[in-house]
Amino acid sequence: MVSRRLPQILEDAENGLPLEVRELLATLKESHDLLAARIERLTEALEGWHRQNEVSRRLAAIPGVGVLPATVLAALLGERGGDHWTADSRCRYGNMNS
Repeated sequence: MVSRRLPQILEDAENGLPLEVRELLATLKESHDLLAARIERLTEALEGWHRQNEVSRRLAAIPGVGVLPATVLAALLGERGGDHWTADSRCRYGNMNS
């Protein structure tokens, strides 16, 4: 991956990169590293919330639904879980007997 090799590229004085390009790439690398660290912290927080939330865990058990979609759905559904959504969708689509 380029981001791992970038420090070596920037330190190589004989690779022909102009100083302006080196400075720009160093700034971009710094921004990338800060964003990567922030994403990691947010992911850890979401995974922690997911582990504590029964609705999110139940949703994540559905094949094809991962932790992030399950966490988002659980947050949207709130405490009542999926019960109100299921009943509402049955009424909306005319399937009252399900």
